[in-house]
Amino acid sequence: MPEESILVTGACGFIGKHLVKTLVDGGFRVTACDLPSADFSWCEDLGVRALAGDLMNREFASKVVQGIDGVFNLAAAFDLSLPVYELVSKNVGIVKNLAEAAARAGVRSFIHFSTCDVFGLKRKGPTHEDEQKKPRCAYSYSKLLSEEAAMRYSSEKGMSISIIRPTFVYGPGAIYTAGAFIALSALLKRYTESIPLPRGGPMINTIHVEDLVRATVIVYEARKKARGLAFNVADDSKMCAFDFLRYIFEPFGITCSRPLRLPWALVEGAARIAGKIPVSFYRRAEAFLQKKWKKIIQEEGLKSALSVKFDRDFLGYVYGDHCYSNERIKSLGWVPKFPTFKDGWSLTVQWYRENGYIP
Repeated sequence: MPEESILVTGACGFIGKHLVKTLVDGGFRVTACDLPSADFSWCEDLGVRALAGDLMNREFASKVVQGIDGVFNLAAAFDLSLPVYELVSKNVGIVKNLAEAAARAGVRSFIHFSTCDVFGLKRKGPTHEDEQKKPRCAYSYSKLLSEEAAMRYSSEKGMSISIIRPTFVYGPGAIYTAGAFIALSALLKRYTESIPLPRGGPMINTIHVEDLVRATVIVYEARKKARGLAFNVADDSKMCAFDFLRYIFEPFGITCSRPLRLPWALVEGAARIAGKIPVSFYRRAEAFLQKKWKKIIQEEGLKSALSVKFDRDFLGYVYGDHCYSNERIKSLGWVPKFPTFKDGWSLTVQWYRENGYIP
């Protein structure tokens, strides 16, 4: 098979870097595309062509797809604090410009990254790909609209389009999730070695970034079968919130020695009330925690890439299932290297520690 030319947009992000490396290792010729403000220094070592520009610009979108066989679109505004109109404008606009340009250029396959959050908060998962979508926040709403925009080009232009919907993504190099769970856990360790938690809670599964990018390549290679389909990408964890938090804290030496004997409904109720508090409160709380974290960075001589995150939307993990079926992606032959969150999380924390991001 001749060497195929692949465009990866949003390539300088956490998932994008892992995807580019996997594609290069697989023998693909890769072009990495991101905003001019992105750091492309890593591309040279991989022999990857780098293109900087804004895909909201139609001329740039037309330029980057020339001579391309397949597009992996990860470009998106990912900031849960942005207003809905801005997220929709950017995330849908990028897809429209890129998919239209790709169709005109004769691109054979277009894979668009979305999120499992388009389903909203469910009970009694795992949730399958074709179930009703009820996004609960501005970001997931914008991603659902971008899915619909991408799929229109599949039916109208004849291009093979597939949707990748990851659940909670973790692994080496993550910034957003690492800020929320790794930096925050390292901060908590300064003040306590035990956190009481109530047993039970909603069901959750996760996905290691290495398994996510392998699944994406498998969808691309199976494009005849995958055309017009969305794929949840999640591991086999199916753990309750209690276990999820327990696994997060364990590598930091924080235990839950005495689980609280509280009905989870009380926790859920408190979280729902907290979800009504204005975002400004969470921004102030985040700023306070970040100040404490910066002090640890200075004292320990750590790298300063991680920032403590404390978003209101994280409360959804307390009162709704985030557990998704992976049957469809497994039907293409995908098998996760890290079948459970526990398998991959401790190694992830170890990577951050060995690379000087946490004590």
